[in-house]
Amino acid sequence: MAFGMTLTGLSLLLLYFAALAGGYTKPAVEVVAAGETPGSYYVRVSEKLARQHGLGAPAEVEDRRPDTLAGLKPGEPPPVISAWAAVSTAAADFRPADFAAIEGTEAGTLSITPVARVSPMWLILAYCVISLGELMLSPMGLALVSKVAPARMRGLMMGGWFLATAIGNKLTAIGALWDIWSHSQFFLLLSLMAFGMAIVLFLLIRPLKRAMPGV
Repeated sequence: MAFGMTLTGLSLLLLYFAALAGGYTKPAVEVVAAGETPGSYYVRVSEKLARQHGLGAPAEVEDRRPDTLAGLKPGEPPPVISAWAAVSTAAADFRPADFAAIEGTEAGTLSITPVARVSPMWLILAYCVISLGELMLSPMGLALVSKVAPARMRGLMMGGWFLATAIGNKLTAIGALWDIWSHSQFFLLLSLMAFGMAIVLFLLIRPLKRAMPGV
């Protein structure tokens, strides 16, 4: 289990380096303050993203706006690109709704376009490593619970194991660190937490062996 947690930390560390390789060292869209109307915010776009024109509408959204794109001349950039000339992201804050009004689409459709992405091999490699870690964590932990739990409480203890897993999955969706921190900082924190837990598990190996002779 300790090795499994170590591999989990290693997979998150790979995502940290992927974020560094993609230049995600600062939040892509930083929320500065709440807007004047419900659901609106004052935001600041990172210089790298603004320079690359990396914030735009998905292709399926563009396809639903033929009236907006019909008047474009050959070689003329679409509104998603020309909007950057009308909005100064460095000089002042602006609301997503303001930027969306220039584009002619909704604020919720704004996303990072392929120009700001990294190679998918980073994610594939991280998935391979974390899958190996999962094989060493979940089955081993469940088998340990079934061996050491009293026979009359074995089912309850195994259910508690799955409940703890469900709670952990739920906790990953709580909080706003993904929106506040840069991607590199976010994955680095998760990696350090996993390595810290791996150290705890390594330290528990001997006490557990002494407490469970013959298991």
